[in-house]
Amino acid sequence: MNAKEFESITALAKAENVTEITDFIDKRLASHNLPKKLESAVHIIIDEVFSNIVQYSSSEKATVSCSVTKDNVIIRFEDNGIPYNPLSSAAPDTTLNASERDIGGLGILMVKKMSDKIEYEYADEKNILTVAILRRKES
Repeated sequence: MNAKEFESITALAKAENVTEITDFIDKRLASHNLPKKLESAVHIIIDEVFSNIVQYSSSEKATVSCSVTKDNVIIRFEDNGIPYNPLSSAAPDTTLNASERDIGGLGILMVKKMSDKIEYEYADEKNILTVAILRRKES
């Protein structure tokens, strides 16, 4: 996924830093007059992906980048943690009651459902997850 301009923030991989990252992204989105539904999707994506980085990657820090064009919003997450492709995990069985399901997988499932395109790569000793949401969904 190519985007013309990415603006980035780097923060320690600590749960309390999700607010700083969300505020940074919100400032990028503010001038684009996005509908609340799209902003909410971006917030959930940030929260879910950054939480996974914090809890499971053993990463020291993460960089979150954002690009907004007339066509889409792209959020890119990079961390120097353990290589892990969240797209390769089996989807949780949502037909089971919560008490019957294995733990995990619901967050990335939500991210997949809210996104129009999602890609993972491991390059330069970094996990890179790129999520795109088409702006045509604004209506």
